[in-house]
Formats: sequence, C-alpha cells, structure tokens
Amino acid sequence: MSVFYLIYTSKITLQASLHNMTLIDIYRQAAARNTQANVNSVLFFKQGNFLQYMEGSERTITQLFDKIKADKRHKNIHVIEQGQAPNRLFGHWKMHCINLDNVNDMDDVDDISPLLGYFETAQFDSASVPRLLADVENYYRSGKWQRHQHTNFDKGSYSHAKLRRLGFKHRYFLWIQLGFLLVFLLLMIYWVLQNRVHLAALNHPLSALTGFLAAAL
Repeated sequence: MSVFYLIYTSKITLQASLHNMTLIDIYRQAAARNTQANVNSVLFFKQGNFLQYMEGSERTITQLFDKIKADKRHKNIHVIEQGQAPNRLFGHWKMHCINLDNVNDMDDVDDISPLLGYFETAQFDSASVPRLLADVENYYRSGKWQRHQHTNFDKGSYSHAKLRRLGFKHRYFLWIQLGFLLVFLLLMIYWVLQNRVHLAALNHPLSALTGFLAAAL
C-alpha cells in the first residue's frame, strides 16, 4: 500500500530560540499528534535549521503540514519534495528527533547521512532527497539510532546553547581579546594618573606666582 510523504526545511525564529522549552515542546507535541494521526516522522535540527520528513495518508499529512506552516516557532518554510512512496520507511519513528548540534563526531553524522554535514549552509533540493532518504533508511534499519543519545532535544534555550558553543569554539581568541582590553585599560589608568601628576606640578608654580602678584599689589 502506497504512502504519502513530505519533506521540508525551515528556520527557528528568534523569539522561539530564546525560550528554554521550545525544542522539547516541539518534540512532545509532535510525538503525541503523530501517534494519534498514525504519522511517522524524523526531524533534524542543526544551527537553527529544521529538516523534517513525514509519511502517512495524503489527507493527514496535508492537514498536519497546514498546522506546521501556521506554527510561529519557525519561518522560511520550504517544501523540498512531496509525493507517493511504495511503503513506509520509518515504522517505529512516530517522532524521532536528532539534534545534530549535539553530534560532535563527524563519523556519527556520516552514520546518518554525509549530506547532513553541510545542512546548516546548503539548501536541500529534490535531487538530494533519494540519497538522503536512502542514507537515513539504512541508519534506521541498522538500529544504531537506538544507541545514540543525541536523538532527543536537550532542555535549554537554543540561543544560549549557541552562545556557549561559540564561546567554547573561539575561547582562545576571546582570551586574547580580553588580554588586549585589560592592557588598554591599564594604559588608560596610567595615562590619567600621569596627567594628574603633570597638572599638579603645573598648578604649584602658578599658585605661587598668583600669591606673589597678590602680595605685590
């Protein structure tokens, strides 16, 4: 029996990225909704971008996607491809989430699909879909997804997590910049103190001259 599928990409909104429970709420709400509607789905998240594949009856997927488009937690929604497939690919995944930001080893990303390595910078197109689905299906059938701990979203603001990752990635540069800032502040303090000394030395003879002139007059 054929099944309807739809795959799309989108981007998290700034407002949603600041809330601690956004990603975990998306996972919980979609899991409950997909279970009730008999929909299978896999959702990837990386550096603010979503990539989701859904499969089920055409009517159900269409109605579900209308709700997804109205969701204010993401924007720039782009349908890559939709159509009929011979059968379901991911029968055990009602809502399987993979947070690629938590995958530190590129070998683990390649276990899923090498195409996901540039997910944050490249827009997928219909030409990429067969390769991507084949890779993810192999990952699904291998059972490796059951051992990976990055399949669920972590609790916490995406924006805060992004700042932490940027801070860790550029920590040496930031320490150097902090060192330059401290040196600059010390030089400024030294310059101010030196100028106060010069002003005090200049004010002393001027005071004496003023007193002398006052006495003479």
